[in-house]
Amino acid sequence: MSGAKGSDHLSRGSGARPSLRNLRTGWIALATFLALIALSALLVAVFARSTRTAEELAREEVRWHVEDLITRTSPPFVRMLNS
Repeated sequence: MSGAKGSDHLSRGSGARPSLRNLRTGWIALATFLALIALSALLVAVFARSTRTAEELAREEVRWHVEDLITRTSPPFVRMLNS
């Protein structure tokens, strides 16, 4: 009989603990999910910014090459007009 009471006491106590454990696990899972969403959004924003910067640098380099080509190939009187 005393063995039955001991196991009955453990079963009642263990019933409350899994629900608390499940609640904590749920909060941890939610926090992890939200952190992943935030990091994904940050990654997208950083990628968009770096792409925009790379495009601006590429346009600037093309402008520089065009100006250099015009300077090297234009006749002297056109260079005087641009000065």
